[in-house]
Formats: sequence, C-alpha cells, structure tokens
Amino acid sequence: MAISWWRGLRSAAVDLVYPPHCPGCGCSAHVPDLCPTCLTQLWACEKPCCQKCGEAYLPEGAGTFVCQTCQGRDFFFDYAVSPYQSRGVLRELIHRFKYQRHLFLGPLLGSLLVDVLQDERIVDLRQDWVAVPVPLHARRYREREFNQALELCRELQERSGIPYVNALKRTRYTSSQTRYRREQRMENLRGAFVPRRWKVGHVAGRTVALVDDVFTTGSTANECARVLLASGAKKVVVITLARG
Repeated sequence: MAISWWRGLRSAAVDLVYPPHCPGCGCSAHVPDLCPTCLTQLWACEKPCCQKCGEAYLPEGAGTFVCQTCQGRDFFFDYAVSPYQSRGVLRELIHRFKYQRHLFLGPLLGSLLVDVLQDERIVDLRQDWVAVPVPLHARRYREREFNQALELCRELQERSGIPYVNALKRTRYTSSQTRYRREQRMENLRGAFVPRRWKVGHVAGRTVALVDDVFTTGSTANECARVLLASGAKKVVVITLARG
C-alpha cells in the first residue's frame, strides 16, 4: 500500500515538473494519451470492410462482402481485422515505435490495438484464444533490438487477458516485399517460418490471434497461419493495429 502510494506521488510530482505532452503532435495538453485534435485524426476501419482482409470500402448499400482482391484466393487465416487505418497520426506513431525505438509509445498503441476486440466476430469468442506475434529474423532483431509485434502482444495480454506465446521463429531473412507481385511474395516467404518446438504446444487445439502492427498484402500473415495450422491450431485470426 505504501509503495503504491509513493509511486502515485512520484508520478504526480514528475507531471508537475514535466507536464505531459501529446505523443502525436507534441502539444502540452494534460492528457494521458492523444490530445483531442489527434484523436480526431484516427481513421477507424469502419464498415463496410472486406470480411477477409479488412480493407475499408465505400460502396453504397454494401453489407457483408469479400473484396475482389480476396475473391478466389485461398487463405490459411479465417480473417484479418484492424481497428484503424494506417494513415495520419497513427502511421507516424507506428513508424516512430518501430523504426526509432520510441518504446514509450507501446502502452498507447496497445490501448488502440485492444479496440479490435469490439469486432462482433471476436466479442465473447476468445475464451480459448492465444496470441502469437509475427516473428522477426535474428538479423532484423539485432537491427531493431526488439520485436514490435511481441510488444503489442504484451500490451494486449495486459488489457484483455489473452495470453501470448512466442510460438514462431523466422529462419530465413527476406528482402522487402513491396516490389514483388502477390504470387512472388508468397513464394519469397515459403519456408521462412517454423514453429518453436518447446512452445508450439500452447497453440494446439486453440484459436490463435496472430498479432502484428500493420496488415498490408497479408502474405506474411498467411504463411505464419499456414505454419500454425500445421502445428495444431484450431484456426487463425489476424489482428493488427492498422490496415495498410
């Protein structure tokens, strides 16, 4: 009790000397997360969205649908869902977190990620879920010194109670996927991921929430899902902070 009281007093004293600034725009608004202006710049992935990849569309009168990009494609994951679009202030925050090691943004991004659990396909269906981060290759990990997907899993567990396990390993370094066509991306990633033998048992018979920061083409997520299903997962749902 005394320790908790002291920590609260110390935090209040720090805020008094160094007033908190909005991590989005840097204004001196006394807010725990984003200021009101930056909050208005979050682009939610509102319906209508593709029920497979989560891409937002604006066709009049559209209900539940699968976009033309996903039609006719075979996916190993059931669906991908993101609470926000990778635009504006959120895109900038993710880049700072991921490439500039602004790790203090982790709790803020975690609080935004948990909004994904409001999706009607997820609510009340996650009792047997386990989260798995998309892994980084050892070379990429040395460059960044952390895995942003793993950090998001930790934040997700703290806020939702969904446990996580680092069940996958990336064994092959692959170059940027942006210059490849879809078929080339899939071939480039084939065999790039393997299960961690001493941890993969935690996914057997369970629904896996495959977690990453941004969903773009889905090629990486699809290959990870294939490995997880081969390792005994019941099904795989892709959860990302943003839709690229």
